[in-house]
Amino acid sequence: ASAKIGDVGRVEHYMLEMPGRGLTPNLVCYNTVLHACARCGDPVRARKWFQELQSAGLQPSKISFNSLIDAHMKAGETSVAEHWLQSMVKGGIDADSVTHLTLTRAYQQANGRCARHEAAAWSLGSIVKACALAGRPGALRYWLDRMAQENLSLTSQQIEDCLRDAPGHVHGLLARSRSLRG
Repeated sequence: ASAKIGDVGRVEHYMLEMPGRGLTPNLVCYNTVLHACARCGDPVRARKWFQELQSAGLQPSKISFNSLIDAHMKAGETSVAEHWLQSMVKGGIDADSVTHLTLTRAYQQANGRCARHEAAAWSLGSIVKACALAGRPGALRYWLDRMAQENLSLTSQQIEDCLRDAPGHVHGLLARSRSLRG
């Protein structure tokens, strides 16, 4: 309940109390703290707990990354959120509809409640870019198709970034995509 309302202090208190009671925090516990950080838009605390999760020898999950991305988006740190999205995809964790919705909603809020269409295009474009840079053709194809279904296009900058930085084996897929024509 504390995580749902963004009471990071209370959730942190429980986490810090666990070892004294002979309990070891697991991934669910860390994700709960990350979720609380995301709810209140505190990326500094979110990064701290993400690092704690890794220091505990646990592998971050999609939920871990989505919460970290959400915290950065709520703080208006879109480029940092994109960095974590790219790290997630590069690490073999696929973006999902929660990732897309998180990015879309936060982009709208950070940009004066811009049109949903603009926010969705940015969100999907960021996911496409992450998949391209990670050299993940299956995921790239899925998200390009999703863009096409929603009649959205990559921006010139996203196309340039993808073609400049993505591995060669995904260039053909990028070039053939209907999403590149806008």
